[in-house]
Amino acid sequence: MPDSIHTWQWTGNNGVTFKSAHNVFVDEQGYLFVIGSNYGVGGAIIANLNPNPVNPVVETVYNSAYIHDLFARGDTMWSAEIYHGWFAAVDISDKTPPLIPGSKIMATHGTPNTFTHNCWLSDDGKYLYTTDEQPNAFLAAYDVSDLNNVHEVDRIQSNPGSNVIPHNVFVHGNFLVASYYRDGIVVVDATHPDNLIQTGYFDTSPFSGNGFNGSWGCYPFFPSGNILASDIEQGLFIIKPTYTQACYLEGMVKDSATNAPINGVLVSIQGANSTGNTNLLGVYKTGIPDSGTYQITFFKLGYEPKTLVATLDNGVITTLNAKLKPLIPFSLSGMIQDSSTGNGIDHCNVILKGIQYNFQTTTDQNGNFSFPSIYADTYNLIAGRWAYQTRMISGLNLNQTSSGQTLLLQPGYYDDFALDFGWSVSGNASSGMWEKGKPAGTVFGSKPANPGQDLPNDISNECFVTGNGGGGAGADDIDNGYTLLRSPLFDLSNYQDPILNFDRWFFNDGGNGNPNDSLIIYIFNGSTTATIDLAVNGDPKESEWAHKNIRLKDFIIPTAQMKLFVYAADRNPGHLVEAGFDGFKVHDSLYVPLASFHAQPDSGCAPLSVQFIDSSAHSPAQWHWLFPGSLEDSSNLQNPLIHYDTSGFFDVQLIVSNASGSDTISISNYIQVLQQPIISFTIIPSGTGNNGSATANVTGGTPPYQYQWNDPDTQTTATASNLAQGVYSVTVSDINGCSSIDSVTIPIS
Repeated sequence: MPDSIHTWQWTGNNGVTFKSAHNVFVDEQGYLFVIGSNYGVGGAIIANLNPNPVNPVVETVYNSAYIHDLFARGDTMWSAEIYHGWFAAVDISDKTPPLIPGSKIMATHGTPNTFTHNCWLSDDGKYLYTTDEQPNAFLAAYDVSDLNNVHEVDRIQSNPGSNVIPHNVFVHGNFLVASYYRDGIVVVDATHPDNLIQTGYFDTSPFSGNGFNGSWGCYPFFPSGNILASDIEQGLFIIKPTYTQACYLEGMVKDSATNAPINGVLVSIQGANSTGNTNLLGVYKTGIPDSGTYQITFFKLGYEPKTLVATLDNGVITTLNAKLKPLIPFSLSGMIQDSSTGNGIDHCNVILKGIQYNFQTTTDQNGNFSFPSIYADTYNLIAGRWAYQTRMISGLNLNQTSSGQTLLLQPGYYDDFALDFGWSVSGNASSGMWEKGKPAGTVFGSKPANPGQDLPNDISNECFVTGNGGGGAGADDIDNGYTLLRSPLFDLSNYQDPILNFDRWFFNDGGNGNPNDSLIIYIFNGSTTATIDLAVNGDPKESEWAHKNIRLKDFIIPTAQMKLFVYAADRNPGHLVEAGFDGFKVHDSLYVPLASFHAQPDSGCAPLSVQFIDSSAHSPAQWHWLFPGSLEDSSNLQNPLIHYDTSGFFDVQLIVSNASGSDTISISNYIQVLQQPIISFTIIPSGTGNNGSATANVTGGTPPYQYQWNDPDTQTTATASNLAQGVYSVTVSDINGCSSIDSVTIPIS
């Protein structure tokens, strides 16, 4: 600053003084609001700047609640009362009493995450917008035009499911500009406050997910239109935004049989994060930033999903109504049995995971399970319980005619974390504690730190990792302590030769000096502890999944009181350290193998290549696959790649064997191959005025179709017109994403 800049210090007057405050606000009348100070409960000290801006006069105090931020206009103060979890509308027309009484509170309203951080009023004074400074919190909109009927009209998340934290929101015309910590600056179109649509963002931070890093504040009110963004780690950003209205989509969804509106229908736009849900009247409102032609999908449990096509334009409300056909529910029952005794297994977790629908139940004391109301779909049936090998049957095409299902589970402890068997976590690390989930990969330089995926050949896509926040390598690694993963108790007293298998991940790098952290895996039998695996910096399998096959009798006496412990720690001085754990399995080496497999993918457009993955238990030594209808027909590889060039449903059979015996699993209609569109043409030759045309006549595939011509106008309808002499190609895509390309020649007439 130049020497001509002058500063003054002011700490209150008229018996009201303070030494610290969270925030200040100045309204259009020249009143200063000092917020969250150490005076009283930290409400609002209201001072008049007009007589002397460098020595304002304290006129009154609002002391009914701590205020974290506020907005004032005219005679109303809107206070974000963070610890109450609401905003309050306070009448401040009379500033003569030294204390604003609680009777001046005209209305309050809770915010979605009950941690009301800030609020800002629309230019017309009819709507208020708030943020809650919490992970996965919302930016919310409220109709405040009638203080006797304040109500929420919409809410939005910048990055749903990422745990990112919003901070402050400001109103700039018909747009909201928000600082969003690890997501940077976010712009939301609020032209229609009951249909908030994110239309822009600028991510200032390399971090992602939960954490108080990144964009802490922004200011969008300069005449230039520039936004100032203050990033905690990266510094000051000056951003030139383009405020563009969204494409608005709204309509009503009804039951095709009764014509009654349907509540809770999920409406999703192809390729967009934005979704909408119908309300009690069957009405939905949603949108997307960019214009174009999109597939719109309507889905609700109990109805046949429907996909329609709509062309959306910026600043335009497009109305798209839909009627959904109700599905006929049916029941499915079955039994989970012990493969060695034939007895039913009680309290077994049973999951039906379909393309559209998911259901879950547990078996009764006799091993029976029942799903009383499910819908036709292609399902994976997963069953498991601690002390048994989890098993999955893939690609079950279930409908009203389907018979009951019986699964045999082989005794033996197994956990790929598809189910929750009660592993526990403890420790004192400040971050990076063990957690179960789909791993979010991180990288240090070119070296993987946190794994990007779990084991590829197991049932689930989850495992245990130390912190799973994503972002930079140091964002959620183990810091300042240890984290301990503890298995449930397992009984090996009747095992003749128990073998323990697992895969672990270890990474250690960065910091000052040589990395000195470790991953220790040890076994406990009720009285004795033995280390069975140790990883330190320089481990030959560092930054990758390392498979371990351990004969427990070489380390400890197996008992009925066994537990496994997985200990990872960050030691002084601190370095980056990450760990992962997956594929826990204990089996007796004398068991016959148990056949199981899955495929990636199990459906797609012809020609289709399918990777089959063996997930059989108990160490099979030989594999024999049968693939009727495929190009290969059979294979003896463990994980074969199989090719299909015709459409239809195809069976798969796997026979596995070892020295103790064999097991077979067969699944009917497991692979679905979809037909591609077939194109023929109708043409009109071109004259001197370039007035030729070509029409793509499509059969096969599943309508509706989308068209993309390569003519100068890149036409997108079945007929391309105004064509000159030449060769033109068209790509036709059906609703399943299957596409074909063909060419046509336009002659001169």
